[in-house]
Amino acid sequence: RSAPEALRQAQLWLRDTTPGQFREYLDRLQREGRLSASDAAPVAAELTGYTPTEHPFAHPWYWAAFVAIGD
Repeated sequence: RSAPEALRQAQLWLRDTTPGQFREYLDRLQREGRLSASDAAPVAAELTGYTPTEHPFAHPWYWAAFVAIGD
């Protein structure tokens, strides 16, 4: 996969993810030792105000600023 395509896939995932899916992602990162519980806690806390079907990162503010250069 090219860098621009990988970026696009990451943007779509973030845009379309639900709170439960994002919590699962945080849990996986913790199990793999790539994220500490203290770093995950504030993010997980932010997800508590959303319903299970909402998309908390749907607004482009969360994902549109990232760019791929090259490839």
